Amino acid sequence: MSSYSLPDTSYPQLARLESKYIDTLHTKNPILDLGDLHRMILQVAEDGLDWSTQTCLVALVCANAAITEPYPESVGGDEMSLSSTPDQQAREKAELDLSMQFWNVAIKRLGYASGQSSVQAVQCLCLAGIWYMHRLEPLEAWKHFSLAGTAWHSLSLTHFPHGELINQADSSSNELTIMQALYFTIWKSECELRLELPLPSPSVLDNAYFPLAFPQPPSLGSHPLDPDTTERERSWYYYLSEIAARHLINRLLQMNSEVPTTPTEKQVRRMISQAEMMETQIFDWYSSLPPIFYFDIPEGYQIDFHPNAMIFVLRHRFFTLRELVSRPFVIDTKAPGTPSA
Repeated sequence: MSSYSLPDTSYPQLARLESKYIDTLHTKNPILDLGDLHRMILQVAEDGLDWSTQTCLVALVCANAAITEPYPESVGGDEMSLSSTPDQQAREKAELDLSMQFWNVAIKRLGYASGQSSVQAVQCLCLAGIWYMHRLEPLEAWKHFSLAGTAWHSLSLTHFPHGELINQADSSSNELTIMQALYFTIWKSECELRLELPLPSPSVLDNAYFPLAFPQPPSLGSHPLDPDTTERERSWYYYLSEIAARHLINRLLQMNSEVPTTPTEKQVRRMISQAEMMETQIFDWYSSLPPIFYFDIPEGYQIDFHPNAMIFVLRHRFFTLRELVSRPFVIDTKAPGTPSA
């Protein structure tokens, strides 16, 4: 970490990374108020790097933005199309170095930030988890998402009584919407990691009081870098669709964990009934997707690349759900008496 110099914090650089963060990350996980973020960006550009939680948050936004690559518009099938040109490789290396420079700034302030009982502290820990996900370091990502969940739960108990966290009396403020979005982003991130890693269960947020199945959409802002109304709505439709898919995935995982090793005929009939019920719910989810996220259900095993990142992810969720429904009925080919392939 010490080998990295301080990053360029001029306004053009920060504004570029702010815009990149909004385009590539905020539209998928709206955990920041963009007006507040822009004010913090301006403050860092004018006053430089101090030791505040706000500076930590700006550094994490920039670190995530720099390390994130835009979704490709197309993918060729030949080897040449998958390789980068020297100019592209140089740009990617420069962005990775820039991400490390901002991370070096953020990590030195993250301890102080995590000790604060504030929404910004939760945002910092959540963004740190997202950064580690980009770095393909899932254990470090889970550690920071777990810390973010603990910070969220502590903040909700001390600053947001149950009714206040749900009912937004001041419609001009998005603070409660941000708290709700933080809850669901941390929750679904931990769920995703728990599928692949031997992590303790349940998480802190599983025991937190939060009666809503979905976050409440925010009021539309007028910030110049805020996506327009159509894009804002599209982002939230995607976010809600993702959360709905995660609820179904969790339900299927719970059902599959209860399947007996050697089911009786009665238990098999019950499994079939449950599978049919879940298939209905999966297709209800698919049919309820907004028209802007429509995708054809492919036949067979070949699917084409989709140029829209949101549709690509939702289509993958659909396949995951279908696979989880079928998993309990797959016969182990290495069962006793069955010849190996």
